[in-house]
Formats: sequence, structure tokens, C-alpha cells
Amino acid sequence: MCTDCLLSLPRLVGHTGDTGIAEALSNGVAPAGLSAVWFRYDRHSPFADLVRSAKYGNRPRQARLLGRAFARELTADYKSAIDSIDLLLPVPMHWFKQIRRGYNQSREIAAGISDITGIPVGDNLISARPHTSQTHRSRRGRLVNVQGTVECRYPAELKDLDICLVDDIVTTGATLSECVLAIGHAGARPSSIGALTLGAPM
Repeated sequence: MCTDCLLSLPRLVGHTGDTGIAEALSNGVAPAGLSAVWFRYDRHSPFADLVRSAKYGNRPRQARLLGRAFARELTADYKSAIDSIDLLLPVPMHWFKQIRRGYNQSREIAAGISDITGIPVGDNLISARPHTSQTHRSRRGRLVNVQGTVECRYPAELKDLDICLVDDIVTTGATLSECVLAIGHAGARPSSIGALTLGAPM
């Protein structure tokens, strides 16, 4: 992003508000860890194009660069909290969808965050089955749509770790909630579970 765009970005760092993140994390087997949203997502805003083009425009590098920019601000404002995170877990994408798209944008964002912070990116969360688009669904509809789509493998690896889920946009928290539930159902016992997302429609 150019300097003007960075200066005018409608930031939300440090404020998760009514995004569903707090509710999603409250259902976990561990206390809530660091949660942060980078900017206010308005689908009519030019800033939404940054995420859309990274997600649908065959621009994985852009997703990674957005992750790096987000991480730079996080480390400036919340260095101690960032330093306490042991592992980043990107929201998974079903293998068939990933083959069609060529990459998982959430993993690219996590990789960008890792570039700046040095926090490793894990592969413990996998998409067990595909689901249809979440767009235009109600919160209840989103929860039902993603139910049972995420599984956690190698749960013993997460024992006593402070982990952080990573996604591009959080709308209702339904997908994050499914990830949190999968971690618990697998028997994983992390020390805390947090969430980092680029945007939220607040």
C-alpha cells in the first residue's frame, strides 16, 4: 500500500468489538489469548479491494504483504502479547478449493505475520469437508454451514502452547468458532487461543 492508503486505513487494532471473536473464543478449552482486527472492512470501500484481490485475484504475495504490514503494527503496539504467542494456525481451506485457487489466503497472511514476528505457522487445522459460500448468510446460517468442516490433527503438539488463529475477514466468528471447537474435540490442550484477522465489518 502507498503511504496515503496506510495513513487513511480505518484501523481497529486493539478493538475487536462485536465481531463474534470473543464469543468464538469463549467456547474453547483454553482462555482467550490475544485478539486483534487490523481495519474496518466495508465491502464498498477501496480497502476491501485489497483483501478481495488477494483472495480471488491470484495474488498470494499480496496476502502475505498485508500480513506483514499488520504484524508491524501489532509488534509496535502489543509487543509483549505478540512475543507470548507460540504458534499461528491459519483457518484451513478444503484441498479441492485450494487446488482451484492455488493457495490459502489465510495461510499467506499467517506467513506474512511470521515473517515479521518469527512465530511459526502450524498445519494442525485441516478442512475435513467443503462448504458453500458464507456470503449473504445469517449468523445462524453461517454456523450451520461450517459445522463439522474443521478437524484438528496432532493435538498433542498444541499442549501448553499459546496459539493464535489467523483469517482474512471475520464477519460473525462462525468459522473461528468451528476452529476453536475442533481444537477442543481433538483433545488438544493449549494454554490459550487467540485470533488475528485483517478486517471486520464493524
